Amino acid sequence: MKVYKYRSHQYLKEYLKDIGGNRAWFAKISSLNDPSEAKINKRGDFFDLSKEIAFLLEIGDKGSVGQSAINVSEQFAKLLCQIKHYGVYSTSKRWDDEIMWACYADSHKGICIEYDLEWLLTFHCQKTMYSVDVNYQEFVPVIDLLKCVMEQPQNIIWLLKKIIGVKSISWQHEDELRLLAEPHGSVEYDFRAITAIYFGCKAESELRLSVMETFKDRDIDYYLVEPERYSYTFKRTEVPDPFTSKNRYPYSVAPVEQHAILITEETRPYERLINKAVELVCQSQLCKQVDFAEVYFSKDTKKIPTVYIDFRDQLNEVRRWIISEELIDIHNQRSS
Repeated sequence: MKVYKYRSHQYLKEYLKDIGGNRAWFAKISSLNDPSEAKINKRGDFFDLSKEIAFLLEIGDKGSVGQSAINVSEQFAKLLCQIKHYGVYSTSKRWDDEIMWACYADSHKGICIEYDLEWLLTFHCQKTMYSVDVNYQEFVPVIDLLKCVMEQPQNIIWLLKKIIGVKSISWQHEDELRLLAEPHGSVEYDFRAITAIYFGCKAESELRLSVMETFKDRDIDYYLVEPERYSYTFKRTEVPDPFTSKNRYPYSVAPVEQHAILITEETRPYERLINKAVELVCQSQLCKQVDFAEVYFSKDTKKIPTVYIDFRDQLNEVRRWIISEELIDIHNQRSS
């Protein structure tokens, strides 16, 4: 799946330092520009919550019930504190929305970046990262405190989806998908997550050349977005890359520790798959060395192989990436 980020040309010089360095800024939830963001309607005051707990836990003592209600409220407060550590990166599912080109790309003078969502969610060094489809509605979402607290260990994800995955219906045209990462701030991702860049129809040639030079040797597609002649829709036309060469970014490949790749009789039919997954990780600028690689199978069926790879990042910290056969197929299609 592809997602898109619109950017103005006004601060593009600074922004290119980030995306050229394979980074995205995951903003604090409290810093989002819409004042209606992250509003919730909490359902479950002391009296109602006490009755719910009494019913679910079959507690008869009123004192115990009241204390349980207080405990639930305290747990909910702790969850809200945890959420403060998450950052948000907002994207759209559309590259051709005229309002976003006007508002976020400075009236078609800026650019729109195309990301591969699965690649972003897999190849990073954050503690956690999730994607949330935004729902648009007329009313502020209702949070059931009891349900939120009792849904361990998924309550953080559930609450994040409620808080950050709902917006006013006025924003519906954005068709938004949000990435959530812990911790917030500058997040480095694998360079192959960016698959294309779209130029607005009013983008100057100097800007186009600056962008293409920044991303030279990365096999990125470029498009010019223009309005259709007799329609309010937009079309895209491929733009030739003047910086093509035989070189490939990054210009070095990480080594593999001796005996790192574990092959058993059971997994030998998947040896090629494991080697391909290791190759993908070694080519990432995030990887310093691959320490271990083995194929696992889904609990539901042994017909779906997944490769687990442990590696050291540039800070020498041990990371694990879980690579599906689907991701390898995506890479093969792009490389062909």
